[in-house]
This record gives sequence, C-alpha cells and structure tokens, in this order.
Amino acid sequence: MAILHAKGELPLNTAFRHQGILGNIYTGHLIQEAEIGGRKSVAPTVTGKS
Repeated sequence: MAILHAKGELPLNTAFRHQGILGNIYTGHLIQEAEIGGRKSVAPTVTGKS
C-alpha cells in the first residue's frame, strides 16, 4: 500500500482489498502520513479473517 501511495495510486482513507493465495480477503487503509528520520511514511490499518 505504501508503494501505491508513493506512486499517487492510493490516497489516504481509501479501502484497498487484497485476496491471499488461500482465498482470505484483507482490507487495508492508509490513515496518516508522517515523516520519520527525514523520510516520508504512512500508517496503515489492516482487517480480515484467516
């Protein structure tokens, strides 16, 4: 998600759904931008069931 955000393809607070190889579906959101040690970063949340 962080790479997609850096490319401008995933804005903050937008759902990103991913299906794993076993069929598990996870939903992630990027909730905040920050700067750590002079580098840009994002804070994610992820929900789902296995």
